[in-house]
Amino acid sequence: MKRIRARNLDDTDIADIVAILDGWSGPLSWEQLIEAIEKRKFARYTRQALHKHERIKQAFSVRKHAIAEGNGVDDTKATSPSCRPLWSVSPAWKAKTRG
Repeated sequence: MKRIRARNLDDTDIADIVAILDGWSGPLSWEQLIEAIEKRKFARYTRQALHKHERIKQAFSVRKHAIAEGNGVDDTKATSPSCRPLWSVSPAWKAKTRG
């Protein structure tokens, strides 16, 4: 059976996928991300399609690093989902912004 190709990712789709990554806790792999996207967006993308978008690639890398460092769960205290990756990567930025 032939799969129907998912539509191209636009800026809204990319922002939604980055938001999924920002809120991610627990183990993370490209396959798990693809499945999470499929559940929310009703479209299945390949790792290669996701990886070619810089915002997704960076969000994935930051989240993966945060989880590996043990910061994957503590980041939920961020006031904005877009700040979570910054806090997990830069303790100096975290200290500066939290007072």
